[in-house]
Amino acid sequence: MPGRRRAQGRIGSVIKDKWRIDERLGAGGMATVYAATHRNGNRVAIKMLHFDYSRDATLRARFLREGYVANAVGHPGAVKVLDDDTAEDGSAFLVMELLEGESLEARRDRLGGKLQVDEVFTVGDELLNLLAVAHGKGIIHRDIKPENVFVTHEGAIKLLDFGIARMRQQTGDAERTGTGLMLGTPDFMSPEQAGGHPDDVDARSDLWAVGATMFTLLSGQSVHQAETLRDHLIAVATRPVRSLATAAPTVPRKLVSVVDRALDLDKDRRWPDARAMQDALRWALQSTSQTHDAESITLMDVAPASTRAPRREDTAPTVEVVPKSVRSERPPAQRPPPPPSPPPQVQQQANWSVAPPPLPRSVPPASPATVGPHFSVPGRVQPPQGRGRILVMAFIVLLAVGAGFATFFAATRLRGRTSPPRNAAPAPTGAETQTRDN
Repeated sequence: MPGRRRAQGRIGSVIKDKWRIDERLGAGGMATVYAATHRNGNRVAIKMLHFDYSRDATLRARFLREGYVANAVGHPGAVKVLDDDTAEDGSAFLVMELLEGESLEARRDRLGGKLQVDEVFTVGDELLNLLAVAHGKGIIHRDIKPENVFVTHEGAIKLLDFGIARMRQQTGDAERTGTGLMLGTPDFMSPEQAGGHPDDVDARSDLWAVGATMFTLLSGQSVHQAETLRDHLIAVATRPVRSLATAAPTVPRKLVSVVDRALDLDKDRRWPDARAMQDALRWALQSTSQTHDAESITLMDVAPASTRAPRREDTAPTVEVVPKSVRSERPPAQRPPPPPSPPPQVQQQANWSVAPPPLPRSVPPASPATVGPHFSVPGRVQPPQGRGRILVMAFIVLLAVGAGFATFFAATRLRGRTSPPRNAAPAPTGAETQTRDN
């Protein structure tokens, strides 16, 4: 309570004649985080070590030193530390970049205790990418949990409290162990941490914490169920974790396998490093996406009802259903008989419609620039394209005109041979022939 009253009392005060404390963002067992404004108007976050811990020279030195571990990572997902100093009352503090958004823990609570599978895929991939860089530089986080993973308004993933867990493990006071200050948060603590073996903590301990974080985000439950802190620590240190499939049966099996391996009691059977786990996670995402595409159609893939092709049994025999891209390439000549059902690649197109009657002959064919991608449909003769089409059509027109003239001249000559001259005398009748003979 005294620490909380002191934390609330700082709001509105000015530290070192330049940092005005605006509001309290959060508080932990060892430090409180404030939003502050510099006298030049720059807004930052100030993380202040509690006064009681600041009086311990060892804790104070470790707090200031470990605060710069994030800078050593050199990854956008690690929060930058801009400065460090000591307040007028002797409390040590770090000046950090101010983040706007919410932690995964707050987001999970706001959304009913769980997150969607796609979002957990993204969070896991970003965390593993950051840890691969950190582990490559010999930096172990040791305190990964939803409360320490921050999602900004832009969707960026930030990992908080680099180095704090290492400092907690190096404080050997039994009372601090009982309150969780030495080992971190039991729900996300690796078995080697829960068993009190700090020398066994390595990069695979961080991967266990990532698996526990994903387990909780997907199921809304802790990896172990226990009533007391002591029972929880014993369970983490000695008992295998139940499969994610038992806590969240709807999670894709390939994702379950990735999480279950990360949570193995034996760290030698876990993923060997962050990159290996990240590759497995991406493979699980790709496989899940392909399976989903094959088994169902998402709303983005379905065309509106007004443009969707009717079912074949509901379609009249003379109505031909084709994609617009194929329709745009149809020649202005007479439409051929309806072809067989389109091939699979044409049926997968979402933009379907009923084709209109052929264009009048007076309408010129579409230019090559406006014609969409060319589909080859079995049973249909594809018209020539571009310049060749114009030449062929001109040749056909010339042949038709020549055939017409030839037919006209032939008919005229035939009529001249069979009909008598217009000025010739009519043939004599029988009576006239008899009179001449007499």
